[in-house]
Amino acid sequence: MNNEMHVRTAKGEYTPGSVVNGAVYLHIGSPTEATGVKISFKGIEKCTYEYDCDGRKSMKNETVHVYIQEVTLYSQAECFQFGCYVFPFRFELPFDAPGSFQCIGSSLKGSWTADISYKIQAHAEGADAIQASQTVVVYQTDEQALSERAFGSAQEATVEVPRFLLSNKSIHITTKLIDNFVETGSNMQLRLIVTNETRVTVTGFSVKLVRYFRLFLKDASVKGSLLENMEMVGDLCHIAPEHGPHVVLTLAGSSDSVMMGNAGLDRLQIPLRERMSGQSVDIAPSVSAKHTCNRYELEVSLTFSNNHTELLTLPVPGVLPKKNKRWSNWKPPEWVYNTETKLSSSPFSVPSQVLRTEAFAGLPSFQLL
Repeated sequence: MNNEMHVRTAKGEYTPGSVVNGAVYLHIGSPTEATGVKISFKGIEKCTYEYDCDGRKSMKNETVHVYIQEVTLYSQAECFQFGCYVFPFRFELPFDAPGSFQCIGSSLKGSWTADISYKIQAHAEGADAIQASQTVVVYQTDEQALSERAFGSAQEATVEVPRFLLSNKSIHITTKLIDNFVETGSNMQLRLIVTNETRVTVTGFSVKLVRYFRLFLKDASVKGSLLENMEMVGDLCHIAPEHGPHVVLTLAGSSDSVMMGNAGLDRLQIPLRERMSGQSVDIAPSVSAKHTCNRYELEVSLTFSNNHTELLTLPVPGVLPKKNKRWSNWKPPEWVYNTETKLSSSPFSVPSQVLRTEAFAGLPSFQLL
């Protein structure tokens, strides 16, 4: 039988500052010189912007946001014997770790790629060919905000309607997200409530999903060759790749769509997808990092029969990256359920009393007491 290794974390998605619990599983089925297990963890941001201005220009920046350099998780003097082993580990994500992100785009004069990714890697000490890795998805928010996500972001406005020789009456408008944090590719839901005590009616509405995407790259060689969407601030080039706020999609409706009185629209579906190169793709998630900033707003507009238009701007707290599909699709081999636990004095190893707690309950070989 072949030698085999797997890396598995307790969850597929984490938030900055949270503890990552996991394990390295090792099956030795043939003679090996492996005497230990080493792990590393890296979170890296890579950005590239290419454009035409007196020839083709290319700007590239890269920043490592977290790097646990290769450390020994477990080591022994002799080679591993035939058998199945598990090496639990834990480490903490930095509180300022940016969210996982990927964006590829182009315009008439430029093209760009931006990527923020996290990966755990492991290999056998003395036998580098025995290795494994797993990506980790980071949500750029905190656990409390996720747990309170149903308390959706809201904006309100009041439209005063004057009446001849009488006191004004009003129309009160509330826009509210059903969920503050929605995964890209799914639907954001909007609630629109109109409380109307006047004879003025709604004649139509529109909802725009607007993206504000920026890159911040350092390259002194481009100072004299800038496009209109680029600005030097000190030694940093601020770039609006989409040449300002970009309308991702627009939804519109007539007065038939909006019930009047104390009513409105409930759970209006806003797809978090866009057309790109003739295809429907997921929009890029929200992020704020060293070289990349991406955020969204909803612009909700109501028009009335008195020719008044009311605009409400609703910030979107977070478009989350896709869940960790590789993690959820993992099919553990049978041998991982019958392993010998190996602990050590490594700062990334785990105290034995922690292994029977909820932190490790979702991992094969560990059971909650």
